[in-house]
Amino acid sequence: MQRLIGIVLGVLAVTFGWTYAESSAPAETDYRKDVDFALDEIEKRCGHFFSVKDIDWKKVRKEFGKAAKKVGSDEEHYQLLVRLIARVEDGHAYVKPGPNNGDFRPPEGMYPELFGPGMTWTRIGKQYFIRTAGGEAAELGLQPGMQIVKVDGTKVQRWVADRIEALSETRSFSTDHQAEFFALSKGLAHPQGTRLKLELKDLKGKSMKRTVTCVQKRYAPEGPVAFPGPLQGDQDLRYLT
Repeated sequence: MQRLIGIVLGVLAVTFGWTYAESSAPAETDYRKDVDFALDEIEKRCGHFFSVKDIDWKKVRKEFGKAAKKVGSDEEHYQLLVRLIARVEDGHAYVKPGPNNGDFRPPEGMYPELFGPGMTWTRIGKQYFIRTAGGEAAELGLQPGMQIVKVDGTKVQRWVADRIEALSETRSFSTDHQAEFFALSKGLAHPQGTRLKLELKDLKGKSMKRTVTCVQKRYAPEGPVAFPGPLQGDQDLRYLT
């Protein structure tokens, strides 16, 4: 019996599979061989841009060859492949079930429902500011233009860098700019009830503290920073954030 899982790299689809007995016994599943095949195939088809993206594929091979030895189930194998494809640094790349395993489901808890803090951020120079604010964030007095100084006691620059690193473990970003933009918008979302303790400066430069709870289902507020002219509503507008 053969099950297939695919890696999609932009418009390129790479499919690879693992074979196991009808009993699906993990001991009879050669996950390491499957990962080796994936590493070879990705390098063959995408290796020409590794130097451009400064990707050390030898290091990636060593890391994932070692990790594959510890895989003992299809779910763990899927998680490893997701992490592997993130190393390709292509925002259009992802792992999906192949034609013979359409019933496969990611491990429970791997993609938890996320809720936003009701705001997005932006960076100007080396400083971070609130870009949009709504819901609870607005109710707490947070406004666009306020400077973020610390998050949970950590300097915001360090917090954002750590957040990007965590997101990049399982998401493939084409550029550093894309990774940061995601981290400052959808990447602010966390499991429901997560609290972010913020230290900020208001629009006059006065220090303030607020704790925002992630409860917004629409975790990346939509809309322009400012509406043009005497506009009374936005029902006829279409925009991207």
